[in-house]
Amino acid sequence: MKTLHEYIREIEINLNIPAASNAKLLKKIKPRDWSESTLTVYFKENETECLYIVVDSRFGVSDPIGFLGFEKVGDKMLCARNAAVKPNFQKRGILSELMLFVKKTTGFEIISDTIMSDAGIALWKSLSRSPFFSMKIVDVKNNIKFDFSDIGSELPDGDIAIDPKDDNKNEKFYEVGNPNGQRFFYILESADKFNMMVETTSYAYGYLMRSREPHGLLSPHGYFETGDL
Repeated sequence: MKTLHEYIREIEINLNIPAASNAKLLKKIKPRDWSESTLTVYFKENETECLYIVVDSRFGVSDPIGFLGFEKVGDKMLCARNAAVKPNFQKRGILSELMLFVKKTTGFEIISDTIMSDAGIALWKSLSRSPFFSMKIVDVKNNIKFDFSDIGSELPDGDIAIDPKDDNKNEKFYEVGNPNGQRFFYILESADKFNMMVETTSYAYGYLMRSREPHGLLSPHGYFETGDL
């Protein structure tokens, strides 16, 4: 993580959603209350990113509706670099469902990017509200994780724990022995099993890949409410 750049706020940009042509077909996902088509996740990798692309069966692989792009950090971590969903499909839980899919299929911890727009911050806030993720803050200087409630408290080295969105005081990235640069990141974790309410009844779910087919008997509902990204 010491190779990651300093946290920077950027203006909103329109990201091009990459085509899924020549990408590897993975599994289907089904956001909550989604019934108009089948959504399928495709994967492709280039020199800088691992791309998870959502294809709507109505439009095909040449015209996906959303994607997440990650940079590999070491052997067991992904840095969330890019995220986009077409305007007509926003706030329907597609990116949240896709993030959960990536988390469960890879088993990797996922950390926030060092360059974030307002939309990127909104996605992380959406994920932080979800009961299906456990989001913490990681301090790479001390190699510790802490809760959002610990923001403002004293760390083992005497420094104060801050929110990663406020960690933009220096242009250099953090290095051992150098107090400058980014040291705080959001980190996304997720339990193997969780509970959800369906029509006032509580059900226990595990993220079993074979159950993620739309209308699958073991997991008939999406995990995220309308309004989530």
